[in-house]
Amino acid sequence: KIIGSKFQTKLIISFLILSWVRIADVISIPYLSSISKKYLFSRVTGSLVVVSTSLSVLFLLAIYYGSDYWTKLALGYDSVQRKIIIDGMLALMPYILLIIPFHVLKASYRSRMKSFKVNVADLILMLTTIIVITLFYTNTSVLYYALSLGMLLAFIYIFYNAYKENMVNFDIDLSLLA
Repeated sequence: KIIGSKFQTKLIISFLILSWVRIADVISIPYLSSISKKYLFSRVTGSLVVVSTSLSVLFLLAIYYGSDYWTKLALGYDSVQRKIIIDGMLALMPYILLIIPFHVLKASYRSRMKSFKVNVADLILMLTTIIVITLFYTNTSVLYYALSLGMLLAFIYIFYNAYKENMVNFDIDLSLLA
């Protein structure tokens, strides 16, 4: 019963967040591909990262402060089972915070036909998740912590490289996104 509850609640939340990830990909790549000036590209990418991070913070706050509501969407579970779901959601907070900006940065690389860094970032995410799960397989919440750690390391990698290559400039001008 607990597994079904976790699945139902996380499926609803995942659908909301991953649909925004897909929207970020669909909107970002064609728009960024059409920008030829490097400085303008880095400003637009920086603006997209800020907007996507703001959206992620809103999701994070909605999940954190609405966790009791989200757990009630999976009907038929008592307070102990809902507490287990909330703990899983809290472990996924770094993942939720970084997934949309991570995909915006990946989209900026793909729009410039630089998929090697995207592949390395995805590899970091997958390997970290697999290694942590393998090392701590007896912990029931290991998947959540492994995904969060993997996302954090992959985000740091891709953000560092994008910043180093001047693909991201935080001279923010939101009118560039219009």
